[in-house]
Amino acid sequence: MLTITKADSEVGVSLADRLGLTINKREGHDLAGPCIACQSSDAFRLHIHTGFAHCYSCHRKWSPFQLAEVVTGDRGQAKAILVELGLFKPSADGNGKAPPLDPITAIARQKGVTSDSLQVFGAKYSTTTSIEFPCYGPDGKQCTTFSISTNTTALG
Repeated sequence: MLTITKADSEVGVSLADRLGLTINKREGHDLAGPCIACQSSDAFRLHIHTGFAHCYSCHRKWSPFQLAEVVTGDRGQAKAILVELGLFKPSADGNGKAPPLDPITAIARQKGVTSDSLQVFGAKYSTTTSIEFPCYGPDGKQCTTFSISTNTTALG
């Protein structure tokens, strides 16, 4: 078993330690050991910095959450481990569901921009699922608004 020093402590190292993975060696930025799926003796790699894993033998790939879920066999326990490691945030209401996003944040994520950029262009809350942007005429005065909704069923 490879001993990991405190200086090496990153997401992948913490995840391997928390999951009790057998790590035989380190190769560059990867921890190497037996695969969690095909049991190949040394084809499994876990990236030290990101916690993403793959196997050269069975060609499977895992995100940190998928890795924790496969090893523990329990989705709830996998979430708890990733919350403990700081990779997931615990839900604010304690029911296991993420709180709903405000519409500006939700639309910003859908569009691949920041909430601040939408607000700079004048985005304001219209309803709990939509926002409005002001529209200006040639004279520079606001003449109407443009609405956009987070409700995807309304689009189609």
